Amino acid sequence: MGHIKKIFSKFIIFITIIIITLPFLSLIFDTFNFKSYNNLFFFNKSFKVIKITIYIALETLILNFLIGFPAASVLYKNSSKFIKIMNGLVYLPLIIPGFIITLSLHYGFIKLNLIETELGVILVHTLLTLPYFIKSLISGYQTIDENYYILGKIVGANPFQIFYNISLPKLFPSIIVGSSLVIIVSFAQYITTLIIGGGRIITLPILIYPYISSGDLKNGTLLSIIFIAINLLLLIFLDKFLSLLYATGVEKNAKNYKYD
Repeated sequence: MGHIKKIFSKFIIFITIIIITLPFLSLIFDTFNFKSYNNLFFFNKSFKVIKITIYIALETLILNFLIGFPAASVLYKNSSKFIKIMNGLVYLPLIIPGFIITLSLHYGFIKLNLIETELGVILVHTLLTLPYFIKSLISGYQTIDENYYILGKIVGANPFQIFYNISLPKLFPSIIVGSSLVIIVSFAQYITTLIIGGGRIITLPILIYPYISSGDLKNGTLLSIIFIAINLLLLIFLDKFLSLLYATGVEKNAKNYKYD
């Protein structure tokens, strides 16, 4: 019976993989044209757009780190009515459509000279992705036993040491999830980038849309495959990079404890 269940499980996994990968394989075969790939990869604008898309996503992630960590800590640890109200306001970008938020910010960004700038696009992407990152961190904080913090204070650890040695290791899975969501959402932004970028800041979704809307499915699909591939590679790199930082930190702490 157990052997049958094992075979059935592998069969389900195999079918799932086929269902997921078949559309992408179909796209690749449908657009397989050496001339199209050659023209695209030797087209300087394509490289510039890819670079800008990755740059905006990474800068958005950095701002999420700088704002998200302290915000999540305060929202989780403080239970006052004001903080509860702020906790609700943080999630408004998940409820209100992104283009409405962008349009409401448009006039203010004009006054601040942020329209048609990479900084303006990064700030809007940060606003739209920050709720995902904060929510992921708060979920991570909820898995940490409060006794760890009490013990840290008893042994004389300062707030930074408590965060680095207690919170950060426990939050690592949530950081991976939150970071991945930030990259995915930032990569997928079209209308918000178009409004704030004013057509001067071109990312991959903006580059893809004219081909798809004009019926040029060959180039449109080809760019879509590149979009998916770059997004996937960036997520893998991010996961490996954060895992390396985490492993280095754990190893360093282990050596310190051994030394003590």
